[in-house]
Amino acid sequence: MIFLLLINIGLIVLTLLYFFRESFVAELLISFLPYVAGGLLVLGSILLFLLGKKITTSKANQQPHRRKFEISLLALLAFRSIGMGIHYGGEFFDFYTFGGEQFQQQTLPTQEQAIKIYYANILYTNEDYLSLQQQIEAYEPDVVVLVEFSPHHDTQMKEYFQEKFPYINRNSRSMGLAGDIVFSKYPIKDLSMNYPTPAGKRKYSYFLLETQTPLYFYVVHTSAPVSIKNFQMRNNQLKKLCEEFLLQSTKRTPNASVVMVGDFNLTPWSAFYHTFQQALSGQVVNIFKGTPPTFTRSLRKNMPLVAHIDHVFLSSQLNVSALEVGNLSGSDHNPIMFTVAP
Repeated sequence: MIFLLLINIGLIVLTLLYFFRESFVAELLISFLPYVAGGLLVLGSILLFLLGKKITTSKANQQPHRRKFEISLLALLAFRSIGMGIHYGGEFFDFYTFGGEQFQQQTLPTQEQAIKIYYANILYTNEDYLSLQQQIEAYEPDVVVLVEFSPHHDTQMKEYFQEKFPYINRNSRSMGLAGDIVFSKYPIKDLSMNYPTPAGKRKYSYFLLETQTPLYFYVVHTSAPVSIKNFQMRNNQLKKLCEEFLLQSTKRTPNASVVMVGDFNLTPWSAFYHTFQQALSGQVVNIFKGTPPTFTRSLRKNMPLVAHIDHVFLSSQLNVSALEVGNLSGSDHNPIMFTVAP
């Protein structure tokens, strides 16, 4: 009986968190929505099994009103768990299957203007330099975007990148100097300094890739919401990015092509994701609808815990093809590879 009452309290808390989705605790739960949905469905199935067992068997010394109460409580909890599991599962599949912003992969109109892009959060402690180099060489990108690029990466891979990619854009803004860096076969014009965010506080890079048809690039890496302080910091960074994005859009030519890529530390089921998406005013579209989650971290061996926090937003007039999600040794993120053309 106490076990059932504890389950009831847990379900009530989950229901309340649904109505307070902008809270820190709710954000943590929503970040791992598939697990929440799956756990609720498993719990509901177990409760249904216990319900069936309770109905078909009875103890001679059990009072009728107590038995009736336990059956009613089991039925209530079972159907509530299953209902909540179906609802949360629906939210999960909605991003990947339904909704109005589906971005279809296309056959590019011309290969001459196609730009191959490789993006990865390589993890600041990752020392498997060879795997990273081999993966980049195999993909043969025109632009390489790396997040959590640290001094030791620079030391070990500097000669390789200088030989293959003559243009570099760097943004280091943490105590360990782990930042983001872009290596390109095309000239880069850094635009970040034109805007008022203080040095060391900017959580994104903004630059112009000077190709045949210029591409405006944003490389984003917000704070991970692992504490209330970092949670608030990430939200402020997203808000600032939106404000500056809208300001910067007035400086760009009409119908300018934009690529926004990075580790947003934000799942597509978060209330803050929807706020962020709406604030962008439909100028860019998330191309990851229909793709698998792109962030993996192992809490224990054989127990991966995954969440979708890496995203690619593109101007709707851009054509995109060959979207791939790979695997990078030594990193807790998967690399993203895609090709764009006007």
